[in-house]
Amino acid sequence: MKPLKFNFIIMLAFFTLFIFTAEVEAQGTWITYTTDDGLVDNRIRSIAVDADNVKWFATYKGVSSFDGTTWKTYTTADGLADNNVNVVAVDMNNVKWIGTYRGVSSFDGTTWKTFTEEDGLAYHIVQTIAVDLDNVKWFSTYRGITTFDGSNWKTYTTDNSGILDNMAYAIGVDADNAKWFSAYDGISKFDGKKWEIIKPERNVVTGKVYYVWAIAVDKDNVRWFGTFNRGVTSFNGTNWKIYNNDNGLKFLFINSIAVDQENVKWCGTDEGVASFDGTMWKHYTTEDGLAHSKVRAVAVDKNNVRWFGTFKNGVTSY
Repeated sequence: MKPLKFNFIIMLAFFTLFIFTAEVEAQGTWITYTTDDGLVDNRIRSIAVDADNVKWFATYKGVSSFDGTTWKTYTTADGLADNNVNVVAVDMNNVKWIGTYRGVSSFDGTTWKTFTEEDGLAYHIVQTIAVDLDNVKWFSTYRGITTFDGSNWKTYTTDNSGILDNMAYAIGVDADNAKWFSAYDGISKFDGKKWEIIKPERNVVTGKVYYVWAIAVDKDNVRWFGTFNRGVTSFNGTNWKIYNNDNGLKFLFINSIAVDQENVKWCGTDEGVASFDGTMWKHYTTEDGLAHSKVRAVAVDKNNVRWFGTFKNGVTSY
């Protein structure tokens, strides 16, 4: 073997080992990013990961993206509908969809477009966005759930469909392409033809029901619902199961849920982060490395690194 070729193979092996080690370390290291690093605002509302593993962060002052090296910020000066951003999602064409208080904006990496009531959106304040298996976008507003397939707009309300409420706090899409919508007093399911409503039992003391803030679907098509004060409920298509203080979950105010590559569920809560591997719950707080105890958004990137968007102290990766 010629020395040059041998040296090249050695260098390639070291480079591969370095990349692998860096990814492993990233998964086990707590790192916090704030406005000092390039984030436009430390108050994170939503996180999405695109096809290029770029992370997108919705804030009160615009949208920031991070490719692992460089931070970029997008505001109304770039074409964003409004700087007050509720949610960011990525569709199957890697187009970013950004829900604001003045409509929804799309960004394909080059061109910005904004859609409002004049285009077909039910209302200009967009709370939640989901993308289904047909690449149809679902937008939750105060006046209905609007869909957009790239050409046609359609809105579902309590007047023209079987949906439980005109606004969904969260939208989930399962492996059967059924959509799940959370509401104040229950959940709506839509399989494309039929609507179904599931309502929880009311608290016997207060008479109140508990908001479902978060919906996620895991790799086994189990649906996970995070509630305001009652922990997490799962549904495997047949059976419902509740997780709370009685069976290992310490944090009950669930704001968001994401599923990692190993099918571990990660819950952002008002007290920290809770993870569940199917057997055991683990809990993480500021003592472990979180930037803030109140975690509003959770996402998992292509390297299985978890990203936690906090209430006011930026975003932490783990």
